[in-house]
Amino acid sequence: MRKISDADVDRASRLDLLTFQLQELQTLNLGPAEGGELARERQRLSNSGRLADGTAVALAGLFDDDSSNANRLVAEAARSIEGLVEFDGELQAVVEMLETAGIQIAEAADTLRRYGASIDMDPARRDWVEERLDAIQSLSRKHRVSADELPGLQQTLQQELDELNNADERGRELEQKLVAANEQYMKLAESLSAKRRDAANRLSTAVTEAMHGLGMPGGEFEVRLTSLTEQDARAHGLDGIEFLITANPGHPKMPLSKVASGGELSRMSLAIQVIASDGSAIPTMVFDEVDSGVGGGVAEMVGRRLAELGSSRQVLCVTHLPQVASLAAQHFRISKVTDGKATRTTVQPLGRDERIDELARMLGGVEITEKTLDHAAEMLSEAPKKRA
Repeated sequence: MRKISDADVDRASRLDLLTFQLQELQTLNLGPAEGGELARERQRLSNSGRLADGTAVALAGLFDDDSSNANRLVAEAARSIEGLVEFDGELQAVVEMLETAGIQIAEAADTLRRYGASIDMDPARRDWVEERLDAIQSLSRKHRVSADELPGLQQTLQQELDELNNADERGRELEQKLVAANEQYMKLAESLSAKRRDAANRLSTAVTEAMHGLGMPGGEFEVRLTSLTEQDARAHGLDGIEFLITANPGHPKMPLSKVASGGELSRMSLAIQVIASDGSAIPTMVFDEVDSGVGGGVAEMVGRRLAELGSSRQVLCVTHLPQVASLAAQHFRISKVTDGKATRTTVQPLGRDERIDELARMLGGVEITEKTLDHAAEMLSEAPKKRA
C-alpha cells in the first residue's frame, strides 16, 4: 500500500510539472524554423540603416544618377559598336553582350528598388523580435535543447501528460490483459502437466526395463512430478521434475545425482538417451565413454544395447572396453602423433586383422600373447550372434 501511495504522489508531482511546462511552451507557440527566421530578421533590423544606404548608392550608380549611371554608359557603348558592325561582323557578338548587360542592369535596379522599399526600420518591431528571441532562448536553456527542438519537445511532453492522465484506464486495460494471459497460461500449463504425467509414467517404465538389460536387474527408475503453486509458476509450467533411482530391490528411490555410482550413471545415461530417442528422426548419436565404470558382462550388455540402437541409425561410441568395441559394425582407432613441436590426431579405419590386434591390446595390455589374439578373434567372430 505504501508503494502505491508513493507512486500516486510521484504521478501527481509529475502531472503538475508537465502541465506547467506545457503551458510555457503553448504560450510561446513557437512555429517550425521560427527561431532561425527571427534571428535573420533581427540581423536585418539591426543593420537597416546600412542596408538602406548601401542599396541607395548602388541604385544610383546603376540607374538613377542622370549624369553617369551604368545603364546609360552600357547603352551608349552598344550604340557605338553597333555602328561598326557593317565594317566587321565579328563585333556583332560584342553588341549582343552589351545588350544583355543592359537588361541585367535594369533587372538589378528594379530588384534593389523593391528591396529598399521593403526595409523595415520600425523600432517597435525590432524590440518585439528581441523579446521573442529572448523568450525562445530562455526556454531552450531551461530544457537544454535547441530552439528548433522545442516544438518536438512540446509534442513529447503532451504525449506523456496524456498517458499519465489516462493511467487509471491504461492500468485497468493491463490488468484485464494480465488476467486473460494468466487464464491462458493456467489452461496450457494444466494441459502440459497432464501430458507430462502420461509421459513420466511411460518413461519410468521404459527406463526401468532398460536398466534390467544393463546389469541392474532389481533397479527401478521414476520420473516424479510435484505440483507447483500458481505463485511459483515458471516458464516451463507448474511442475517440479525429479529423476529418482534405486539400484537394489527394497531400497527407497533417491535422486539420481545423489545415489548413482559412476558406472550406474553411465548406464542410466545410455538408457535415458536411448529411450528418449525412440521414435525421433535423429540420424546420428555420439556416446563418449558411456561404458565408463563398468566391465565384464555389464560391458557386453552396454555393447549389445548400442548395437541394437545402431540398427536404426548411426551410432558413434568412444570406448576402451573390448566387450563394447567387438560388437561394433566398424572399428576406428584414434591416436595422437607428435613431432615434439606440434600434435595431431589421426583416425584410422581398421580391417579384420587390425581389429583383432586392437581388441587383443585392450584385453592384454602391453604383452599380447597368442591366447589373447585367439580370444580377441573369438570375440569378433561371436559379435554377429550377440548383435542378433
